[in-house]
Amino acid sequence: MSNRFEANFKEQFKAIGYSLARKADKDVKNIEQNSKNLINKMNIQFVEEIKRELRQSTLEFVKDYEYNLNQQISENVSETSRMLLSKKNELYQILK
Repeated sequence: MSNRFEANFKEQFKAIGYSLARKADKDVKNIEQNSKNLINKMNIQFVEEIKRELRQSTLEFVKDYEYNLNQQISENVSETSRMLLSKKNELYQILK
């Protein structure tokens, strides 16, 4: 009787062990999948943040470039106007 009880106990113990092993395997796979999903989500957020920063720095660069270009154009127009006025004065003096 003791052998039968022992054999029955071993069978039940094995069944519980296999069941726990299958559950542990499922849990590990779920954890791995959740980790992958989280990493993908973090990567997407990181890329979105980089895109935002790049967009912002590009806008700032374009604004600065436009401002500097307008300043240069304004200075060039002023210089050209001064030169033109000077030439007009020279011509006026010659024709006078």
